[in-house]
Amino acid sequence: MTSETVLTPTGASPPGAGLRRLFENRLPLNRKEVFFTATVLPAIICADGFAHFHRFLDLLGLRDIPIDVRKDSANIQFFTEYGLAESIYGERANARFPNPRPDRDRPDVMIFIEGSAPLLIAIEAKLYTSAQPSALKEEMERQKTQVLEHLRKHWPELRIHHAALLPDPMKREFGDQGPMLVITWDEVLRTYEDVESAQYFCEILRIALEGYPILKSPEATFGAHAEGKLTGAEILRCYQSRDTKFQAMGRRGGIDGAALKDDIAENRWEKQEYEVRSSPDDLPANWFRISGFVTLVSRQNLITAFERVVKAARDEATDDAAFGRRVRQLIKEKGGVERSWE
Repeated sequence: MTSETVLTPTGASPPGAGLRRLFENRLPLNRKEVFFTATVLPAIICADGFAHFHRFLDLLGLRDIPIDVRKDSANIQFFTEYGLAESIYGERANARFPNPRPDRDRPDVMIFIEGSAPLLIAIEAKLYTSAQPSALKEEMERQKTQVLEHLRKHWPELRIHHAALLPDPMKREFGDQGPMLVITWDEVLRTYEDVESAQYFCEILRIALEGYPILKSPEATFGAHAEGKLTGAEILRCYQSRDTKFQAMGRRGGIDGAALKDDIAENRWEKQEYEVRSSPDDLPANWFRISGFVTLVSRQNLITAFERVVKAARDEATDDAAFGRRVRQLIKEKGGVERSWE
């Protein structure tokens, strides 16, 4: 017996001893939620060619939903990290979905099941990420209005089932403040732990849940690092007037997070309030320099301005040559593309 051997008090190896030994001595467990939603969850609930998929539907309160995964008669689409706007690409897709919303909101799992009343299941999952009930409900509401309801406009008969997937402790902490429909990772594990072909990923999930108290991210401390609040428009005006009282700002997810990207893409940034502070040094998590924010806003304004110029030129031009001349003319008339959004 080596020093790395894992034994129970009786001397027998515990369930999952091989995996536990690897995590303890080789690569640590991947804490990224996308690993669990895009790898672990599908490997469990889609095991044996979706033979046990009805168990997952039962957890969601959906029963007697026929599933066919044969390639010539399939009635199900299963996606993770599905971005609708990014998926509407190419002539045929654009013809079916004209004027797509530019939103970046994406449920962790999207499942479409064809039928007389087609069903769309959207799952927003959390595992180790610190989350507040209000923030999660806000995130799911954006998904509903910007993705799910947008699809229902194209398919009025579409049924939508929107749920959160959380660890048991997080669900208990949320109580009745959380989303309306919540299932837990623990329920998924208990539902599938007898499926032989899913044993590997079930054990990974078991180890992940056992480690939740240690591996979960610390609670966010909103307001603890702020010296004030300003709207995005006020921040931009101060920056442009060389008022350097505040040099850093905060937003959930930081400068690369979905919240700030959505603020800018949907032009909400002007009225959105952000926490600000004077020192740009030793910034806490989710904080970044105001100069970075200004760069992102300016870049989006340039893109928007150029799109407007291109649309105007396309509406007026009769051929490609005329289109090119009109684009150049419009830019010149406005004194540069950056002026066209003012």
